[in-house]
Amino acid sequence: MIIYRMRKPFVLLLLLLVAFMAFPFCVLMGPTEASEFFYKRLSCSMVADTVIGKTCDDEEAVLKIFDYVHENVFSLPAVLPKREKHSYDNLISSIGYCDQQCNIFISLLGRRRIPARLVFLQDPKGSSHTVAEVMIDKKWRVFDVTY
Repeated sequence: MIIYRMRKPFVLLLLLLVAFMAFPFCVLMGPTEASEFFYKRLSCSMVADTVIGKTCDDEEAVLKIFDYVHENVFSLPAVLPKREKHSYDNLISSIGYCDQQCNIFISLLGRRRIPARLVFLQDPKGSSHTVAEVMIDKKWRVFDVTY
C-alpha cells in the first residue's frame, strides 16, 4: 500500500513534466500541426530503421540510406514547381528536386544521428545543384543522391 502511494506522486510528476515539455509545441503550432510534426518525425525514424536494419557501422548505414533514396525518390523536371515543404512529404510522394532528395537523405541520416549537411553548388552561369556532405570517420564526404 505504501509503495502504491509513493508511485502515484511520481506518475503525476512524470505526466506533468511531459505536459510541460509538449506545451510549447501545442501553443506554437497548434494541436494538429504538433501531432503532424511528431507523426512525420516518427515515420522518418521507422523508414530509416527499416532501411538500415541491424547495421552497426555508420558508413554502411550511410550507403544503405543513399541507395534507398537514389532508387526510390525520383527527380522532378525543372519546369515543375516545388510541391512539398517537409522531407517526409517528398519521401512519400517519391519525387523531388536535388535539394529535396538531399534533404530526405539528411533527414534519414539524422534518425541515426549521423552528421550531415546540405551543400549548395552554383557555377558562374547561374546553374545550381545541391549535394549532401556526411561525416564519416571524422571526415566530410560528398554524396549526390541524384547520380
